[in-house]
Amino acid sequence: MTDKQASPEAVSASLSLQKFMTTEIIVSALINGAFGVLFGWLIVRGVDHVPFSGAGGIVIDVLATAFLIGLLLTLIVTPLLRGRIRKGGMPNIAAASLPAPLGLLPQNTFLRGGVMGLGGMVIVAPVILGLFWATGTAQLSPENFIWIKGVYGALFGVIFTPLALLPMLAGNIK
Repeated sequence: MTDKQASPEAVSASLSLQKFMTTEIIVSALINGAFGVLFGWLIVRGVDHVPFSGAGGIVIDVLATAFLIGLLLTLIVTPLLRGRIRKGGMPNIAAASLPAPLGLLPQNTFLRGGVMGLGGMVIVAPVILGLFWATGTAQLSPENFIWIKGVYGALFGVIFTPLALLPMLAGNIK
């Protein structure tokens, strides 16, 4: 076998990790999207429109959603994945293959969730808000807000899931 060829075990492990991560990301997107729709509906009951900024506005909602999904996803998946790792059969990845910021996440689950939430508020939320701003969105109808909240809830799930899982699969977080 040449240096450029991967061993059958490495290929199998890579496919196993890819399948695992794909499944987890899809499930997270569906769950977070559904909760986004549900909470969007709860927020806009009896409202004529949702403003871009101000009380009850899109800006506050996107920032709060970023923080809460980062925090709650971390708090929920950490004990679940710990249990699955203890039972065995989970894919492993090399700690050296993690992007540097993921290797710096705190071991403490609550702190790590807080860091993830703050990261979402600082990095991801501005991109989403920038899209609203770029399209000139001054307000949304309640119906549009509900569905759009579901979409960015799902998007946050897609982004946060690998960030929460990969350091644990690499053994960086116990």
